[in-house]
Amino acid sequence: MSSEEFLPTNEIIEAIIKNSINPILIQLENDIGELKYRCSVYVDDNEMSSQILGFSKTDISNENSQPIRLRFRPAFSANQLKFQVQAVFSQDVSPQGTGFSGFWTKGKINTDNFIVKKSPWVAQYNVWKWRGWK
Repeated sequence: MSSEEFLPTNEIIEAIIKNSINPILIQLENDIGELKYRCSVYVDDNEMSSQILGFSKTDISNENSQPIRLRFRPAFSANQLKFQVQAVFSQDVSPQGTGFSGFWTKGKINTDNFIVKKSPWVAQYNVWKWRGWK
């Protein structure tokens, strides 16, 4: 963990959710079905804020929401931040026999215009613990 991590503005968090996390969740709902997700911003090991995400038309309990962690660090450019997203889902969500356990992605956001540059997301298999920054 790094003491460089920090909590950015709500506008930055919303831009990351809209442009990086939501497209992944839409694809996952096509592949594994409707779920709710709890997206939390972490600074080191501390949860700083969270919100429930999901596109389900049915009422799915927030208690069963799948966790997603979003973390931020400064980038080399003054007007950019690096971000990392990791989801570690419960084993009962994994399609039987696949070991699917969530996803991981990272990128940068321009803090002046909120343009997100994201890396392709990677499905995780049999990763049942949080791993932090790579």
